[in-house]
Amino acid sequence: MKKLVFCIVFVLLAVSACDIKLSSTISVSDLLSPTNKIVLSDLMFEVSSCSETDLQKVIEEINRKNISAKYNKCQSDGFSDYAVFSIPLTIVKNKDGIQKENVVYLSVNDKKVYLHTSSAIDWLLLSDEGKSKIKEISFNLVNDTEQPIKVNLQYVFVDGKPILSQAIELAQYSKTNIQLSDVAVKQVETPNTTFQIMEFE
Repeated sequence: MKKLVFCIVFVLLAVSACDIKLSSTISVSDLLSPTNKIVLSDLMFEVSSCSETDLQKVIEEINRKNISAKYNKCQSDGFSDYAVFSIPLTIVKNKDGIQKENVVYLSVNDKKVYLHTSSAIDWLLLSDEGKSKIKEISFNLVNDTEQPIKVNLQYVFVDGKPILSQAIELAQYSKTNIQLSDVAVKQVETPNTTFQIMEFE
């Protein structure tokens, strides 16, 4: 079987000492497709408030990073406010498409999905006000194929339920929320880290 290698590229950056969340909707067909894909991902930065002054500081900082991020809205999540940006999530056939600002990405090799960080994660999380932290990374995995598909998951929450290592079946045209565990998210903050998070059967 020919091995296919894809990279799903996330751009993570920090504008202040705050929590960062990243959420993406990814289809099974995009993961297993032999062609390049680009989808949008939500990158959320914690802000002190949704006031115009605070939001402008965040937007200006991101513009200085020269990253392709478009401001969408400010929203409340519990007791915290987040500025939400859209960034391109790129799926490429190999790692040649990874740029220096693409500090977190996924690769798919022979139906195994790995999460990687680059050496750039350290300085992108640093800011004048301290070091930010990644609070949450989640994927809405959509089975857009015409049949159920099984996937083995490791160290994640599936629709809110913790899974250490288990095979689940994705129903036809279903959407399943997969959130990395706290331990896995902590690894993402470490440069040059690789670990497997799922495998298609």
